[in-house]
Amino acid sequence: MIEDTVFPFVYDLVYLFFALAGFVLNTVLAPLLGLPLNKQAAVEAEKVLISSLSTIENIWLKGDGQYLLGGFRPSIADLSLVCEIMQLQVKVALGSS
Repeated sequence: MIEDTVFPFVYDLVYLFFALAGFVLNTVLAPLLGLPLNKQAAVEAEKVLISSLSTIENIWLKGDGQYLLGGFRPSIADLSLVCEIMQLQVKVALGSS
């Protein structure tokens, strides 16, 4: 069963990664790098981000385990997801200073 879910799972995870990158770039990094802000891109990335996080929470974190795809041990995918979500903490920390 897990073999049938790997591709959709990876697709959702990559979609989240691109949304996070677009959101952080257009809200935090662009000003730090002297680039113009693209507020429309930030708004669109935030919508995709919220949708992607909801999908991951409501579909991929279901099951008997506490990790992605219902596992009982963290995988590379779990660690990668945590790293991406940490970008949001950086955004909040930089935005509040």
